[in-house]
Amino acid sequence: MKNFIGSFMLAFLVTSLATSLVTSLAALPKKRYDERGNPISSNASATAAPQVTTTESKGQGATRPTQVSPASSAVNPTTPEATSPTEEAEGAEEAALANPLTKVYLENARLYLRSERLDKALEFLKKSQEAGEDPFSQEARLLSLTLRAGRGDTDLFQEADAFDEKLKNQALLRLARGYDTCMHRMSKKPHCASEAERIYAYLSELSPRSTEGKLASLALGQLLLDAGRAEAALPHLVSVLQNEKRAPQGQRQIPYDHGWMQLARLYERPWYHRDVHKAVHAYKQVLKYADSPYTAEAKERIEYLKRFGTGVTLP
Repeated sequence: MKNFIGSFMLAFLVTSLATSLVTSLAALPKKRYDERGNPISSNASATAAPQVTTTESKGQGATRPTQVSPASSAVNPTTPEATSPTEEAEGAEEAALANPLTKVYLENARLYLRSERLDKALEFLKKSQEAGEDPFSQEARLLSLTLRAGRGDTDLFQEADAFDEKLKNQALLRLARGYDTCMHRMSKKPHCASEAERIYAYLSELSPRSTEGKLASLALGQLLLDAGRAEAALPHLVSVLQNEKRAPQGQRQIPYDHGWMQLARLYERPWYHRDVHKAVHAYKQVLKYADSPYTAEAKERIEYLKRFGTGVTLP
C-alpha cells in the first residue's frame, strides 16, 4: 500500500513538472527564420518594420498610406547641410576637372617632350584636344601649334588666327616664338625667320596695348638686332618703352629691363642715332628694376659714359 502511494505521488509530480514546462515553452516567442535559414531576432524585426503614416493628398479628401522608414525619421547629426545650386555646380566642375582625359593626355605629351619624342608628344596633344573642351585641351592646342612651328611646319598662321578672341593673341605669340626657335635651331629652313618677323609685326600692330602685343614688339626688336638690322629694330623698342607701365616686383610679365638695355646699347653704338644722353637715361631705367640681371652692367656703363662719353655724334 505504501509503495503504491509513493509511486502515485511520484507520477503526479512528474506530470505537474511536464505541464508547467510545456506552459512556459508555449509562452516564449516563436523563433522566425529568413529565406536563408538565419534566425531573425524580435528586436531586429521590430526595428526593421516600417511605420505606416497617412498623408492627405492635395485637393482630395481621401488619405493614402505611406511607408516611412524609421531611419529616415531620425535626424542624423552628421548629415551635411544642403548646398546651393551654385555650390553644386562649382563642385561638379571641380570634380570634372580633377583628372580628365584631356589632362592625362597633356601630361603624357609633356613626358614625351622631355625625352625629345616630338611625334609621340604631338599624337597625345591631338588626343587631348579630341577628348573635350577645357583649359587642358586649350593648352594642348597652343602647345601643338608651338611645336609644329618649332620644327618648321608651314601654313600654320590661319590656324592661329582662327582662335577665339580670348586666345587669339596668345596663339599668335606662341606661333611666332615657335618660328623664332626654328630660326635659331634650323639654319636650313630660312622661312622660319621671315615667318617669325611677319607674325611678331602682325601681333604688335593688331593689339599694341595688350601684354602679347608688347611682348611681340620687344621680341621683334631683338630679332632684328640679331639680324644686324638696328635701324629697323629701334622704333619697335621705343614704341613699347615709351608707354611702359611698371608692375610690382615679382609680378612682371614684360621684360622692360631687357628692352631698356637693348635701347641703351643702340644709342651708345657709333652710328647715326648715337646719343650718349639717351643711352645714360635708358641705363638708369634699368636700375629701377631691383631684380634685373642687367643692374651691374647698367651701372658700369653709366659711369663709363659719364667719364668718356662725347654726347651726340652726327654724320
